[in-house]
Amino acid sequence: MEITKIYGPPGTGKTTTLISMLKKELDNGISIKDVAYLTHTRAGAEEVRKRIGEQFSDQMKKDLLWFRTIHSACCKIQGITAKETIGQYHRELFHERYNYDLDGRGSLDSSHDDLTWDVALEVRSFASATKRDIEEVRLEKAKDHRLSHNMFYDFLACWDKFKQEVGMLDFVDQLEHYNGEPLPIKVMIVDEAQDLSKLQWDIIWKMASTCERVYIAGDDDQSIFDFIGADEFGFLDLVADKEIILTESFRVPEDIGIFAQDIIARNSKRKNKVVKWNDKVKGSIDRVSSLEALEWRGDITTFVLCRHNKQCHSVSNFLKEIGVPHSVNGKSVQKSPIANIARTYLLLLAGEQVRPSLVSKLAIQLGLEQLGRDMRQLTKLRRPSVSARDCKGIKFEVDDWTSYLANGEWRDLQDLRALQGALNTAGSMDIIGTEPPVSVMTYHYSKGREAHRVVCLTECY
Repeated sequence: MEITKIYGPPGTGKTTTLISMLKKELDNGISIKDVAYLTHTRAGAEEVRKRIGEQFSDQMKKDLLWFRTIHSACCKIQGITAKETIGQYHRELFHERYNYDLDGRGSLDSSHDDLTWDVALEVRSFASATKRDIEEVRLEKAKDHRLSHNMFYDFLACWDKFKQEVGMLDFVDQLEHYNGEPLPIKVMIVDEAQDLSKLQWDIIWKMASTCERVYIAGDDDQSIFDFIGADEFGFLDLVADKEIILTESFRVPEDIGIFAQDIIARNSKRKNKVVKWNDKVKGSIDRVSSLEALEWRGDITTFVLCRHNKQCHSVSNFLKEIGVPHSVNGKSVQKSPIANIARTYLLLLAGEQVRPSLVSKLAIQLGLEQLGRDMRQLTKLRRPSVSARDCKGIKFEVDDWTSYLANGEWRDLQDLRALQGALNTAGSMDIIGTEPPVSVMTYHYSKGREAHRVVCLTECY
C-alpha cells in the first residue's frame, strides 16, 4: 500500500488537488467503483459529490458508491439503514419510558445550568472515539451531578435496554459494531483527516487494508475537534511514502493569512508551512470593543463566531433586539415554518389572495381545526386562492399580530418578535424565505464556510 499525505492550508485547493488525483487514477484505468472518498462530515461528503458531479458523466455519478462519510461507510458495509438509527422520536420515547430527558444538545463543551442526560451519552461517545476507559473519562468530565457513578451507569444500562427494546442502534454502536471488513476498493481518499478520532483512524486502515494507494489530506493547523474526541496529532504523526504541501492560498487575503500564521506558529508541535497568501484581495483586521460598535450591513455576508452555543444564543438575542436578520448555526427565523405562517397572515391582512394550503397551516397554528379541514378540501378541489373573507375564525383586527400568531407558544412568540424587527428593518416581506446576510455560529460549525467579513468573539470560559 502506497500512502500519500497532503497538507492543505486554508484556500490552497486541497479538494481540487484530491479531485485531480482521482482523475489521474481514472485515466490510469481505475474504475470509479473501486474508489472510496471518505470525509469526517456530511457537508464535506456532499460538497465533493457535488463538485465531482459537475465534472463526470451521469453514469459515473451513479457509481459513487463509497463517496460518503466514514460513519456512512460503516453503516453501508454492515447493511445498517437509517430506519435502524436512533432519532428524536426514540429519544422522546425513551424519556416517556425511563424518565431520562434527552434533547440532543451539546453538553461537555458548555456550562448550561439545565443540561439534559445527553451529557452522559457524550461521555460514552468521547470514550469510544478516543479509545479510553469510560470510567476514566467519566471522572475527568464529572462536572455535573448526573455523572456520579451510580447515576451514570444506571442511565447507560437503561439506554442499552431501551435500544434492544426498539431494535435500534445509536451512532456509537454503528462505529463500534464494524467488524473490520475491508471495502471492495483499490484506491481510498480521506479528506479532513485532522478531525479523525483514534477509533476512526482504526476504521480507515481496516477499510483500506486491501487498497493499492491511499491519499490522506488535511491540515494539522485546523485541528479543533479534540473536545469531541478527535486525535489532535493523528494526521501530523502519520508516516507516509509521499508528502505534498500546498503552499498557495487562492482565497485568504495576505494581511489576514500572515496575521493568522503568526498566531498558529506559537504551537510547539505542528508542520511548518510557508504559504503564499492572496495579495490580490484586500483584507483588514480591526479590533472593536463590543458588538454595538459594529455596523450590521445587509450587502455583505458576515459570520459571528462564538466559542459555544450559549454564546451564540446571547449574540442572537442582541441581534433580535436591534432587528438584524440572522441565522444561528444555519437556522434562521426568516426561513422557519412560523415565518411562512406569518407571511400568509400578513398577506391576508393586506387584502391579498393566498393558496388554501397556506391558510390551512395558519389555521393549524391558531388551533382552528375546522378551517384547516375546509382549506384542505379546497386544495383537493383545486381552488387556486382565497382571501381574508374566506377565512372564518381568523382575527384580522388585533393589537399585536405576533402574540396572536404565537397562540401561547413562548418560543413562537420570541421568533415572531424577531421576525417583526427584521421586517421593520427591511421594509419588505421579501426577506421571508431568504438566507440572512448575518450568520451566528460556533467556530466549529464555521469550518469549510466563508464570508466577506468574520467577527471573532474571543471571550469564553
